[in-house]
Amino acid sequence: MEITVDQQDDNHEVQRPIDWSAQVRNKIDFVFKKSQNISAPPKKRKYSNEYLKYGFSVTGDEDCPKPLCVVCGEILSNGSMKPSLLMHHLETKHPTYKQRNINFFSNDYPTALI
Repeated sequence: MEITVDQQDDNHEVQRPIDWSAQVRNKIDFVFKKSQNISAPPKKRKYSNEYLKYGFSVTGDEDCPKPLCVVCGEILSNGSMKPSLLMHHLETKHPTYKQRNINFFSNDYPTALI
């Protein structure tokens, strides 16, 4: 089924056919592509031994490791495994530990849990 639309161009009326099915298909494709981007799985971060200097070890499985604070034992989400967020946790919740070196938080020094 074809529908026409009246338009004025230089004081003349012109009838132009509109292909609504193509417009509807384009709209559906746009909505479908947009919904695919929203449902994309979040990026899984990997643990680095450098995170120990912020007071964090690792727990969980290899596919989705989670940072474990060695001072308070709090387990954060995988998305929190950014150096800036780990440092923020250490500075706000454990300000007395922020000047400690990496050896303090390693397994050699279990007194970090005190």
